Amino acid sequence: MLQNREGFFVISMHSIRTTAHLLSQILLLFVVVSLHVNVIAQEKELNIIKPGSFLYAGKQPRSWPSPSGHFEFGFYPQGSGYAAGIWLVGRPENTVVWTANRDDPPVSANSTLEFTAQGTLLLRTENGEEKIIANPSSSGSVDSASMLDTGNFVLYWKRSVVWESFDFPTDTILGGQNLSGDHNQLISSVSRSNHSSGQFLLSMQPDGNLVAYVNNSAELDTDDAYWDTGTDGYSFSVLNLNTRGVLTMYSESNLDEERVPGLLENGSTTGNETKIIYRASVDPDGIFRLYSHQLESNTISNFAQNLDDVCDVKGHCGLNSYCSGKGNDFGCYCYPGFTFIDENTKFLGCSQNFTVDGCEARKDLSIQYKITALENITWAGYPSYVKHDLDKEECKKACEEDCSCGGVLYSSTGCSIYGLPLKYGRRQESIMTTAFIKVIIGSTISPSSGISPILINEGNRSLILTMGLSLGSFASLSC
Repeated sequence: MLQNREGFFVISMHSIRTTAHLLSQILLLFVVVSLHVNVIAQEKELNIIKPGSFLYAGKQPRSWPSPSGHFEFGFYPQGSGYAAGIWLVGRPENTVVWTANRDDPPVSANSTLEFTAQGTLLLRTENGEEKIIANPSSSGSVDSASMLDTGNFVLYWKRSVVWESFDFPTDTILGGQNLSGDHNQLISSVSRSNHSSGQFLLSMQPDGNLVAYVNNSAELDTDDAYWDTGTDGYSFSVLNLNTRGVLTMYSESNLDEERVPGLLENGSTTGNETKIIYRASVDPDGIFRLYSHQLESNTISNFAQNLDDVCDVKGHCGLNSYCSGKGNDFGCYCYPGFTFIDENTKFLGCSQNFTVDGCEARKDLSIQYKITALENITWAGYPSYVKHDLDKEECKKACEEDCSCGGVLYSSTGCSIYGLPLKYGRRQESIMTTAFIKVIIGSTISPSSGISPILINEGNRSLILTMGLSLGSFASLSC
């Protein structure tokens, strides 16, 4: 028995060792399987995209969705073709929140998007042209990608984010996104359906001021600014919209997010905020608006904006024209003697019908002018000069006698003489000025020039066209 017991004991120990070994193998297998299942679950949760994946403009798959399906990255229709970007899925239409290479022309239905084996996000056109959308670093540094439920498209290396669309905003920031550093600007789209760069820009400046400008040059001029927070001199360097719809400015060195009077907006609402998505966009009309997208009811609310009056946006009506009205009830109008360059694209501005160009060209001409007065008008820019102690009639005459004068502004502070083009015109009852606009209605060539006298008027269009562009048209095209 003892032997048997000892044998049993020995056998039992051996069995235990064998069993333990077997269990350890099973446990190891279980761990490996669990890890594999966990990775699969995580990849499914994040909708992991592997190198070698393709999207097609003209057929499925056209996009990579976020896990919830609220956001998609891929091809969307633009004009007669397609653009690549990110949109918030909605009914009856989607809301585009980011566009890749936004100023490139639309591509055809035969174009593709490839997440290459080298980790580059590459757009190939029908003609074989390759356009890089994202290439964070050298080969082998990207192993996956994902469209997140925040609206951020990211590239990973070993689960670390190495590139994200949030770092390269176009006209919109979403909840959880910043405007700061080297990527501190939002540029409006041309229109709701054309997401190329438009004419307005919002800049989070290094001096702590958030400023809206007319987007017409590489150098931002204070004369082109039409709204700001007035916070220059503060240490603010970041504009943040959080996932609860709260817009704040703060310094990167001040994580307490010091709040700015007049800027802070709170879009939080009662209910399930996980079903609300917030965004802040510089719209095509130049106004910076904050929106909430109620996913359950599929409704969009504009709960805040920086300006209530579209006419406060400089450049909305273009050069040699003015904006008149209030709120969204406004119109763009040409000054007397000017016509719209394009009736359907009024921000291109207006040009003169008559086309004598410059003072030098007028030396041998007897110019016939008509001066038209408009009340309650102002425009921006720097006058050629200002004359004081002139009455209204003397101010008008000063423009008549100066061949470079396109218009004057008369007010209690003086007579300001401007050349063409006349910029950022605004008409409003509270503006206590009188504008005199000089219009050329005809001319005769002086006999001293050795050329037979010829009457030039608006009806003689063929001769007018041969004489060149007007100051207003030339300046409009060159700006």
